[in-house]
Amino acid sequence: MAIRLAAINYSLGLIVLVFTYEYFSKLQSSGSMIVSQCLSLALLVWLYYKIYVGRNWARITLLAFSVLGGLMTMSSVFMGVVIAAPAVAKVQMSVGLAINLAVLWLLFISPGRHWFRRSSGEAVA
Repeated sequence: MAIRLAAINYSLGLIVLVFTYEYFSKLQSSGSMIVSQCLSLALLVWLYYKIYVGRNWARITLLAFSVLGGLMTMSSVFMGVVIAAPAVAKVQMSVGLAINLAVLWLLFISPGRHWFRRSSGEAVA
């Protein structure tokens, strides 16, 4: 469930990026935007797969990325971008934060955390 939510969150972000392309293209060149999105997609697909197969380091890495992202959102530069962003982008950022918190809750607090605590001899589905 956590991985599905994370994938939905990323997909929503891409959809909003398409609808608000005019705004974001003023902040970043098209080529740079495409390269950064492709790299982040590749990294996240790989990380989500590692979480899916039960790698504890992968969920900790996702937590670290989430904390770093949270710290970056507190920067004045990012806040300036958010204030000027279209309303749909602001809504997506808020919804994305809520989904990300739900993903982390599922991976660390809910019964899903037991997926990472099974003995090394147990088979992975």
